[in-house]
Amino acid sequence: MLLYSPALAEEFGGVMESLQKQGVLGKRLTEIAILVTARETSHQFVWSAHEPIAPKNGVEQAIIDTIKYNKDVSGLGEKESVIIQYGRQLLREKKISADLFAKSVKLFGYQGVVELTGTMAHYVGVGIMLDAANQQQPPSRPALLPIP
Repeated sequence: MLLYSPALAEEFGGVMESLQKQGVLGKRLTEIAILVTARETSHQFVWSAHEPIAPKNGVEQAIIDTIKYNKDVSGLGEKESVIIQYGRQLLREKKISADLFAKSVKLFGYQGVVELTGTMAHYVGVGIMLDAANQQQPPSRPALLPIP
């Protein structure tokens, strides 16, 4: 759909490219943020695109399953737990508590928190673009996200 607006396509695509080159989160933590966003927005297409590549970026299966099945984050690393909590809270409640924000800044710095939020916002936007075009999973790609 973005191909109908080359300027928007360039800017939209450039967001994640810039974060990968200049960002502080790295591929692994960024991938966790993308998965949380896909799960919290129940976006099958985004989830199914990223679940298979998450392990290639260092995301362990236990983390993927925690996100996928809405499990408690206890037992995960602090950074991973905070990213999952941050995404769940932001996308469910549309705000971040002062305590979680402070903890996020302590772990990732202000730049990291802005990039975390920006990554989640970007993938909400990706999902909206896909929904507007009624983009569906190809028949050859099974649905991976359990959505009731």
